[in-house]
Amino acid sequence: MRRHRTTLASLVFILVALHVGSAWAQTPAKPTAPAGALSSEQLSIAQIVTTGRIACADKQSVTITPNAKREGAFELQFGAAKYEVTPKPTLSGAVRLEEPVSGIVFMQLANKSMLFNEKQSKRLADDCMSDAQKAVTEKMKTQPTVSVLDTPAPAPTPTPTPTPAK
Repeated sequence: MRRHRTTLASLVFILVALHVGSAWAQTPAKPTAPAGALSSEQLSIAQIVTTGRIACADKQSVTITPNAKREGAFELQFGAAKYEVTPKPTLSGAVRLEEPVSGIVFMQLANKSMLFNEKQSKRLADDCMSDAQKAVTEKMKTQPTVSVLDTPAPAPTPTPTPTPAK
């Protein structure tokens, strides 16, 4: 019987330790400002970031303002939460602003923006559009771009030019 109590006590201790450990692991990290100077590539991306209040779907909004204390960095506000985000290069050319500690990522495309939390694998805001992005969206409706998968029109056949007689 004594051995059974010891095993039961050990099991309870392990379960409590696992519960406390998992609760500690789920405690959200406080957003912190990324340290260090930005690269020249990041600074060039910062020049094309759309700033201001950007309206999103479901009556949400994201506000992007340049950080006065750090060149090339921005403050992102979503609801009551504020994050310092910095530009990150992308292969596609999209503007990517991120804060790696919290996992916040704000993607700006030509026609819309979206806010994610990569660590939670969650989209926080979608269909965010500035006035310029709304204009691009309208233009895309009336003048759709040609897909690389579409068959191009055949090239015109050149007509031979007569050679003058000598």
